[in-house]
Amino acid sequence: MLFTSSAGSEHLRMMTVSQQEDVIGGNARVYDHDGLASAQQGAHTQLAYDFFVVSGDDAITLPLVLLGCDEVISVVANAFQKEFSEMVRAALNQDVVRSRKLHYKLLEIINLLFREGNPAGVKGALELQGVWGTQVRLPLVPPTDVLMKDLQTAIRNLKGVKTLA
Repeated sequence: MLFTSSAGSEHLRMMTVSQQEDVIGGNARVYDHDGLASAQQGAHTQLAYDFFVVSGDDAITLPLVLLGCDEVISVVANAFQKEFSEMVRAALNQDVVRSRKLHYKLLEIINLLFREGNPAGVKGALELQGVWGTQVRLPLVPPTDVLMKDLQTAIRNLKGVKTLA
């Protein structure tokens, strides 16, 4: 079982849940970095078994990985595999300068992907790269023309290449 939470007192919940033998990890989607660091330190040093802490928020994956997250669950990686995996790999190798540079290159894209909710943004980015269409089932809605234009500009800035639209 994987535990997930995005509210305050994350570190207390993470440590409490990590004591349960049927829980193998926790999904860190929080902005309480001090608490998360405490939870990770406790999970990695106080348990007799491996407890995985997973980054589940693209915008803060870099600091979470640098603090010791074991794995990543990502939306942005669906559309920008190379760029996102390079950032994570650099962070795992403690190359802070390179990982920070890659993080800042991706940050505009990350913010755009979630501007109209998931999955509209990532579907739009995939369509602009010729990978997938923007079709979604109700009650979800496709990305607006404004978002598609902003994504096109951001992708061009990120990759330095022309998009399909």
